[in-house]
Amino acid sequence: MQLEIALFENASNEELLRGYKEGDQGYTCLLCGQYFSKGEIYSIHGKLFDAQKAVLLHIQEVHHSVLAYLLKMSPNTMGLSELQLELINLFASGLSDKEIANYLGVAGSTIRNHRYKLREKEKQAKVFLTVMTLLGEKQNTGHSSWDVCSNQEGYIYTINQNLGMPDRDKRKILENHITPSGRLRSYPNTEKARKVILEYITEHFSKGEKYEDVEVNRLLMNIYIDYSLLKRELLEYGFLSRTEKGGIYWVKGA
Repeated sequence: MQLEIALFENASNEELLRGYKEGDQGYTCLLCGQYFSKGEIYSIHGKLFDAQKAVLLHIQEVHHSVLAYLLKMSPNTMGLSELQLELINLFASGLSDKEIANYLGVAGSTIRNHRYKLREKEKQAKVFLTVMTLLGEKQNTGHSSWDVCSNQEGYIYTINQNLGMPDRDKRKILENHITPSGRLRSYPNTEKARKVILEYITEHFSKGEKYEDVEVNRLLMNIYIDYSLLKRELLEYGFLSRTEKGGIYWVKGA
């Protein structure tokens, strides 16, 4: 479940609704992390599909739907009580208020009251999401009073390599691209910023330790949705090394 929550965190509302995120090189299922590479053809039930169609079929066949998957999550994950989640599942099944009331052994007015409370919760969630989005935009402009990193010891002030820029410039890049929880908001367009971000990501690996491919993927998924992009960039910029066949990875120079 931690993997799925990490995938959700950096996804837009539109991406959450459709259940997958598109990257430069492919599509990632937000419900399980399975990756579909652009340019590859996938065989499903004897038929051939491109990556985008394959991820849609994957969500349909493996998870049934985004709604079906989400309704199986714990109530705490969605900020709901167990009763509210049970009611939402009953609403999703297509039952009428009267049928649900009979099933639960309560009055019809009780079900209508619960529907009203859920709609109010939806309105509150929309307002809260708007506030957090605007707050994030304000942070990126550098004019926010909410300092996301100055009091988080060991968070972004651990850059060790000499990248040829002042520490204040490195900190600014990290403030713009890294969330308070340590995830990457977006991958930078400039090479200077990329090197700073890649160095930050490298610090999540233990020097001298060998990592299998699946371990690298899992670690990078917790930082950014397009983990394959990060892995490729870490190799190309010389932060990571790997065996000839690509099965084992380690911090370069360690």
